[in-house]
Order: sequence, then structure tokens, then C-alpha cells
Amino acid sequence: MSKTFKIFTCGSCCNHYDNLDWRRKIEVMLRRSTDKDLSFAHPPYYSEYVISSDLHGLSSKDHLIWEQSNIQDSDIVIVNTDGINDSATCFTELAFQLGFIAGLNRLGKNITVIGFGESKIDHPWLSTVFSHTETSMEDAVDYITNLALI
Repeated sequence: MSKTFKIFTCGSCCNHYDNLDWRRKIEVMLRRSTDKDLSFAHPPYYSEYVISSDLHGLSSKDHLIWEQSNIQDSDIVIVNTDGINDSATCFTELAFQLGFIAGLNRLGKNITVIGFGESKIDHPWLSTVFSHTETSMEDAVDYITNLALI
């Protein structure tokens, strides 16, 4: 039985359409680049499901629990850093996610964090969580396909 690699996507502070678009693109690119079994967790899809299904009683805490559960179960986290420095809210959310990953990895989890984008994350507590960074999505896909999906 072959291993299924779980990939969680985060980062990027753009409009809802662009947030979904880059995730669709990277998923399609990865699926075309490898014959490995892949599953994806995209937070905007979860948010869209909660909003469109009119489920009452779900809160931001429910979304947080969903994200933590999916990050914890992931083999790879892909971070789109584009525009992340333009929004304090997005940067703070990413900081919490990366801090959570750092804590999990320190406790023995081995989550690979691959970043891509033009924006640099210079804070040492955050930048050290990244296993690898690239400036383009294509280069990140190439790195993941050839060096992370092992």
C-alpha cells in the first residue's frame, strides 16, 4: 500500500478568488508532476463550505480546530508568502500557524514547510520553520516533487 502525502496550504493575503486560485493551481501542478498519492487541505475551501452550507453554531474556534487538526496530520505545508507583509492580520495568522508547526516538530513531528513567493519572511522565529523557500510556484512544485515527496 502506498503512502498518501497530506499537504496543507496557507499564507497569501489576497482576495477570496485569488486565495482559491493559487491553491487550485499548485494542486493541479503537483498532481501532474508526481504519481504519488496526494491529499490536500485548503482552509478557504473549509471556510466556503461552512458559509455556503449555512451551518449554525460554527465559530472561528471551529475553524481553528479544523486547521490545527489538518496541520498536525500533514506531511507538507505549503506557504504562499506573496502579500503576507502587507497585512498585519495575515502575518499574525501565519505566525501562529508556523509557531504551531515549530512546536509540533520540536515534539517529534516532521512536517516539511515549503514557502514560495516574492515576499521574504525575515523574522528569525518564523523563517527558521521553513525547510525550503523558492520565489516561484513552479520552482516550489519542482522542489516538492523531487525532494519532499520521499
